[in-house]
Amino acid sequence: MRVLKKKHHKGFNLFHYILVLFAIAIGFFTLVVAGNLASHYIKISRTVVTTQTTTEPVQVINLEAVILETKGKLLQANAYIRITDGSITTIGSAVIIDSDDLYYYAITNQHVIEGSESLTKTVATYDLISTDFRVIAASEELDLAIIQFEKSGRSNIVPLSISGEEIPSNEFVMAVGNPIGSVGSVTIGIIQEHVTIRSDIDIEHDALLHTATLGNGSSGGALVDMYGNLIGLNSWGIGGNYYAIPSTIVLSFIESQNLF
Repeated sequence: MRVLKKKHHKGFNLFHYILVLFAIAIGFFTLVVAGNLASHYIKISRTVVTTQTTTEPVQVINLEAVILETKGKLLQANAYIRITDGSITTIGSAVIIDSDDLYYYAITNQHVIEGSESLTKTVATYDLISTDFRVIAASEELDLAIIQFEKSGRSNIVPLSISGEEIPSNEFVMAVGNPIGSVGSVTIGIIQEHVTIRSDIDIEHDALLHTATLGNGSSGGALVDMYGNLIGLNSWGIGGNYYAIPSTIVLSFIESQNLF
């Protein structure tokens, strides 16, 4: 019995040593693999952090500030037209688009100044200075006209820039005009679509249908984009819908006159 126990004890010790060595080898292997994985993870993490910190910042637009700035441009470039025939006064709007040393130049509708040659006609600007004006170009077909008036001590007025691009639907717009004599009325809306309409003198016009509310006296007023670029000239209100002549047509008319 003792011999059997002694022989069994020697066999157990040898097997035990083999197991211990095998366990140590497995442990070492596991540590090496784990270390490599950890090192790889740290490298990836650092790469991701570096990528995130070098990403360009997102530009946030302060919409309220942009609207206020655009409204200021609109009011400054707005002109109030009055044409008097005895006891009858017709009112309208115009947009200042250029200037030189002596004069300002504004675009309006031909139907606003139609028949005014021998009548009393004045134009007032945002600084409340009023002077007479003269018509230097007009087109009944396009329903556009250009007027000229003296600077005459007026504050420095910055003319509106005219966009030469077509404006897509759903674009944010602002309109200014002088409806029912309310000087410098500003409204907000969107472009709905590009349409063709027929005027009361049976002429077809390309037009921008929009939702910025207009009223009697708004004809000839500016329709601008979010940043104050002229994209149209408000011209007609028909059945509760509001229409502007696109700036591409306005710009083409101005350039055809070779005035500036």
